[in-house]
Amino acid sequence: MLHKLCPARLALLVALLSVLPGWADDRAHQLAAQAASQATARCNNVTTLAECHPGHPTGCSHAQNPRYDAYLNFLKNQQPARDLAPDRAPDMSDFMNLEDAIPAGIGRSNHAQFANQLAELGEGNIYAVVPYLYFVEDRAVTSRHHGETCNCQLEGAGTFDFHLGIGFDPAVAEQIRRNTSVHDPTHPGPP
Repeated sequence: MLHKLCPARLALLVALLSVLPGWADDRAHQLAAQAASQATARCNNVTTLAECHPGHPTGCSHAQNPRYDAYLNFLKNQQPARDLAPDRAPDMSDFMNLEDAIPAGIGRSNHAQFANQLAELGEGNIYAVVPYLYFVEDRAVTSRHHGETCNCQLEGAGTFDFHLGIGFDPAVAEQIRRNTSVHDPTHPGPP
């Protein structure tokens, strides 16, 4: 026998189901839900990454009034489990579509304002790609500033990260492979 649920009971059922494991939003939306609570911080006696990330999930700055993008740093400092399965494997056209969908007005310090829109695009989910590696940039060598705020502006060995340039064009990859010139981070295209 079928029973009709009144709207109030249906809303309660949906609310209850949404808190059960497996019914929550994807990882992107879970992270976006935390955007508004991320805040900049000052570094006070932080000397190692072991002190940095647990105490400062958004990193920190030596500046008197830090103005870095706290939510973007929060995303950079995520360390998902290694056995977390990817949601999907995007191809080159997916990347082009994503680039075209970047919200207008996003800048260097307002990532949290666009957290929900970016979550709709999948920012924060786990993806697998099989691209060509165009370059690896060692930020310890190329950084013009004194450490990155996401890593508490630490400057010691092992406190900088690497930026990876990836792409899908085999001709560009071959051109880069044949040209042994050093990568110029200010002009990340092919040599």
